[in-house]
Amino acid sequence: EGDLVNWPLMMTDKNGSLFFVWMAENSSGNIGSIHCQKISTGGRAEWGADGVVVASGNGVHLQELTSDGSGGTIMVWEDRDRYLGEVVRCQRIDAGGNIMWKKDGVIAYMGTSPRDIAVTGDGNAGVVVAVSSESAVRDNHGNTFRILYKILCQRISSIGAVLWQGNGVEISAALSPQSSPRIITDNEGGVLV
Repeated sequence: EGDLVNWPLMMTDKNGSLFFVWMAENSSGNIGSIHCQKISTGGRAEWGADGVVVASGNGVHLQELTSDGSGGTIMVWEDRDRYLGEVVRCQRIDAGGNIMWKKDGVIAYMGTSPRDIAVTGDGNAGVVVAVSSESAVRDNHGNTFRILYKILCQRISSIGAVLWQGNGVEISAALSPQSSPRIITDNEGGVLV
């Protein structure tokens, strides 16, 4: 029996190429993999019959993709890693279908409960990732828990280097719900969240 295909995402780049990314799970639904395919403007699959396998394993969940600005793409996914906990990973594929960063991707966020993820290219073949998260904190009396909501941003360079410390720049932290960040480049090396 074949794989189950779900969570498809598509985008076009400035050259008119189409990038199609999807999750594939085996028939028992417990081993997932993320695949990416580039379709030329003439309708030809550029990266083989099954595309490029970007990530695989239990707990991977495709989230977003963006153009790298150089004919390739960058994918972002959530991974419930058995050793690291909940992480958000990124991977860049160049125009030729080559994986550019480390095998398991680059970690953009590691911590509790990443919720919503947004991405944008940084204009230099890298990516900026915004993550909303939740964590439990004690109140001022030390005996009950409340939820702290945060929005964080992390930048990954074209060579896969993490550019901002830790989980990145804290955009906001509050005891009231914050979610669904949106992010765009300012075309000057920064982003608007």
